[in-house]
Amino acid sequence: MKSNSEQLAILRDNIQFGLYQGKETKASLSRKTGITRSTIYKILDGKVERVQTSTVEKIADFFGTTCYIIQNESLESYCTDALVTVDGNKNPIAVPILTEHEFIVKGDHYVSEMVTEYPLTYHFSQSKNVVAILVGKWLSANYTRGNLLIVDRSNRHMKESSQLIVRDGNLCSVPFYEPLKPNDYFFGSILEERYSV
Repeated sequence: MKSNSEQLAILRDNIQFGLYQGKETKASLSRKTGITRSTIYKILDGKVERVQTSTVEKIADFFGTTCYIIQNESLESYCTDALVTVDGNKNPIAVPILTEHEFIVKGDHYVSEMVTEYPLTYHFSQSKNVVAILVGKWLSANYTRGNLLIVDRSNRHMKESSQLIVRDGNLCSVPFYEPLKPNDYFFGSILEERYSV
């Protein structure tokens, strides 16, 4: 078993790597987990002697891993191992299916909460923060009503992927190159439209 100081060092490295890999910021980590920015900065600057279990759980959930791995293993080595083949190492992940309204209400909740409340589909991906939205009234301007949109909530900078946002109280998609307006709320990048059969 690793010592507390070793676990803190691994946790720090994993947070930094995870933020870089997922193109996230300390601010988005704080907003999406509910951990205060000051706590995140203290952890990353090595100014804490212990991290509460609830905080470790939130960080692990954010990066789609377990508390044990985030404190004892290198996330970078997991990502490196995943590059052995282009598609062969991707495993299906459970993806909760929400209506447009449910997504606006629960869009910032943990996927682990939603998979117990909503129907599921599966997606082959290395992403860990993925949800599906049933296209309804708001998104039917750009997508076929009744289809599913697979959305990666952790990545804002995916080239060629439309961005899913709330603008003026409505859920909508905009091209990746379109700058967001000051009052837009970014929810994620659309990975694919899955046609219903």
